[in-house]
Amino acid sequence: MGAAVRLIAPDATVRVLVAVRGGEQAPMAALLDYLSCWGIAPAVEAFDPGSNSARARGRGLLRHAQESRADLLVMGAYSQKQMMQLLRLGGATAKVITANTMPVLLSH
Repeated sequence: MGAAVRLIAPDATVRVLVAVRGGEQAPMAALLDYLSCWGIAPAVEAFDPGSNSARARGRGLLRHAQESRADLLVMGAYSQKQMMQLLRLGGATAKVITANTMPVLLSH
């Protein structure tokens, strides 16, 4: 996220998308505190990717971002041994890279 905050216009709408499965959601306090230091007050939007698989989370993330008419997707890039081993990318990251239709900023 650190690389992205300099790209965000002061009046931009920022959405933090969180994959929620079975009512569990990742802790967001640290991210929201960090963004507030930059004067960014994002809306947190939960979405159900429809499956526990990483690729499904990637598809769900892309679908939600496209439906929201996002013009930039910022996400963490994580590794998974079996898939995309050469590039050291995980299933959700690989899906976003191979199926994305918008600019994406990846950070590890």
